[in-house]
Order: sequence, then C-alpha cells, then structure tokens
Amino acid sequence: MNLGLDLDLGLGLNPELRVRSGDLSSEGGELVRPDYQGLSLVNLTATILKLFGREPPHPPLPEGLLPDLGGVRKVILLVLDALGWEGLQPLLQEGELIFSKLVEGHEGRLLQLTSTFPATTTTALATLTTGLTPAEHGLLGFRLFLKEFGLVANMLTLSPEGFNRPDVLLELGLKPRRFFPAETVYERLSPEVKSFALIKLPFVRSGLSHLLYRGAQVQPIIGSSDLSLQMRRLLEQDPNGLLFLGAYWDALDGIGHLYGPSQEELQAELRQLSFSLEHEFLEKLSPKVAQGTLLLITADHGQVEVRKEEMFSITRHPRLMRSLLLPPTGDFRASYLHLRRGELGPIKRYLRRYADRLLVLESDEALVMGLFGPPPGIGIREEWQPRLGDLVLLARGRGFIFYPYSDLILKGYHGGLSPEEMLVPLFALRLG
Repeated sequence: MNLGLDLDLGLGLNPELRVRSGDLSSEGGELVRPDYQGLSLVNLTATILKLFGREPPHPPLPEGLLPDLGGVRKVILLVLDALGWEGLQPLLQEGELIFSKLVEGHEGRLLQLTSTFPATTTTALATLTTGLTPAEHGLLGFRLFLKEFGLVANMLTLSPEGFNRPDVLLELGLKPRRFFPAETVYERLSPEVKSFALIKLPFVRSGLSHLLYRGAQVQPIIGSSDLSLQMRRLLEQDPNGLLFLGAYWDALDGIGHLYGPSQEELQAELRQLSFSLEHEFLEKLSPKVAQGTLLLITADHGQVEVRKEEMFSITRHPRLMRSLLLPPTGDFRASYLHLRRGELGPIKRYLRRYADRLLVLESDEALVMGLFGPPPGIGIREEWQPRLGDLVLLARGRGFIFYPYSDLILKGYHGGLSPEEMLVPLFALRLG
C-alpha cells in the first residue's frame, strides 16, 4: 500500500508554498511557508469553529476536503506533538498503524497542512486553541524576550530562562488574561458546547495551560492507553449532546528530541499509541456513541534530525556576541537576535560568511513575507514587537543555532521552515 504524496488522499500542499530559499537569500534549499489562508493549523481551527456555528477569524479548510460534516455534533481534535508529515511517510507505507487503516478502509481523509512559524509547540498550540496566527496571539516562540519583565522567558514553563521551577512569571505579576488576551476555542464554544481538554498530569496546573485551555474542563491523563480510554468515556457521557474535546500528547516530541525523529524509539512509541487508539478507543466505541462524531488527528510541527557538525554556535563568534543586547531567543532552528544600536547592517554583513548554514532575515522582512500571519505586511501589536528582535536566523540543512542556556545538545530540533518541520498530517474520520 502506498500512502505517499503521489496518492490522492485529499489535497496536497499548494506548490507555491514550497519556495527555494534562493528566493529569500543567495543560497538554495527548500523552504515551506505557512499557508494561513487555506491549508494550515489556523484553518483547521476555523473549520471547527464554523462547524459549531461560530464565525472564525480566518478561512476554514477548503470545502470538499473533509468527510461529510452534516449532522456532526461532537469533534475530537487530537494533537500529537512532532508527528511531521515527512517522518510519518515510511511508517504509513507499512500499513500497520491505525492511521493507515482509517484512510484505507473507513473513508477517512489524509491531508497535508502547514504548521505555524515558528514551527514550535507554544506557537502552534496557541494557534490551535484560538484559531489566530502567531502575529495575532503573540506567543512567537519557545524563548521570548518579555520587555515588560526585562527578561528572557521560557514560554513552556512561564519562568525566566534558567529557573528550575515553573510559573515564576505568575509570581512576578503576569496576568494571564492580559498577557494572552486571545479568546480560546473553548471559551468561544461555551456554554452551548461542552468542552474538554486532555493533557498530561504535570501540565494540568501549569501557567501555559491556564493560557491555552481557558474555558475547558481540563482532565489529566497519564499514558497513551489512558488517553484513548478517557476520550471514549467523555464521548459516552452524553452521546446526543454537543461536544468539543481537545487532546494533546507530547511523548513523540520528547523522544524525537532525545533520540532523533527517524529512530526506532519514536517509531515504537507511535505504534504503541496507534495500538491504544485502535483497541481502547475505536473498537470499544458503540455505534450510538460514535454517531455524529468527527475525529481529527494532527500535529503541531515536525522535527529535523540534526548534525552537530552543522551547528552554528553563537558564543564562538566574538564579533556577534559583542553586538547582542541579550542572549538569542526563539528556537534552535529559528532564533531572534536583539542587537545594539547601529549593529544591524554590520551583523548582516558578518553573517553572510555563513550563508551555507544560516538564512538571515530582518524581523520586519519576516513580517512582510507573511511568516507570522497573512496578508503579507501584517504587523503585530506594538508591545509584542520586542519579542522578535532585529534579525531572524533560520538554520539550513541539518544545522541548528546553539547558545549555552544549557550544555545539553539534542538530536532532534524544530522551529524552522524546512518541509520536515513545517508539514504536518491531518487525519479526518467521521466515526458515525
């Protein structure tokens, strides 16, 4: 069975979104821009909002791509962290995963979507839970300079970078509603639609969860079997009611970071998850409960298996270090540089020496290109502008941008515009 890009399982990526980085720089190498106007995570959330009668902030997915949505009352959105389209293809060829079976034998659809830029968890999850582009919701990366606090913050832990405990920013006075004013999908659907979020137990009371899951009844999960079982039980509570269930599973991302996204460890976890979904969720779901239910499975981003030999280490460049106001922020494959006054031109010229490893954009350039949201030229809130700094560095090939916040160097990273990072699957199946 061939489930590659050559099989018509839905709509492939618009070829115009695949661009040569030579269009942006003097060197080649394929990049993928976010398709916020049609085939991205933004449009997936817009589809969910429209299905429940809410006006979405952006266009939904093009008509005809999903299964028949008539009579759908319940929607499950399962987000598998780091399940990239390109890394998934070899496993789909085997035909053993439940995803393959859903597409082949149950009239499911497999579509190719783009992630956000940067292609990282905090940014993409914020988009999935609001339907907004990064420029509109403001969570623009993994590490951000927060001018209002005068520090670099880890956006996963909501703490200053280097702190070992979470939610320190809340103690420093961060007000979740003011910091992240976007209305979540859960809030928009309330009270007519019962809304639940299934997330790992350690994340339930985290500051980031308070931002992203406002309006949801948050339920902790432990393992993949628990995830599958709790999804089924929530459907069984009210078979005839309106329901939106958002679930998030992070294990694939952690494994990909540690071992590499193409390694056996990640494949084993995906098979285990597939087994649980098949036998604890789908097989045990009664026809009555399944009636009117739409299952959507996607990812926040993919990953690139990096090579240490292609690393660009910031601290090995004294000229660059002297130009920085603060340590680089963003992600390992898409970093933001905050420069001292008068250094923009000189540092751009300096970095041209490393054009084989880096693509360099001015932050305003990246905004005009529509990387953070359409249409090209969109701005961001004035108070969020400092989060982008002056330059955006994109790692080429299998490289990454390193600064010693920690001495740990992992084998898989993401954040950039490569197909491995930007392209994600969407499995869509009408359960009944």
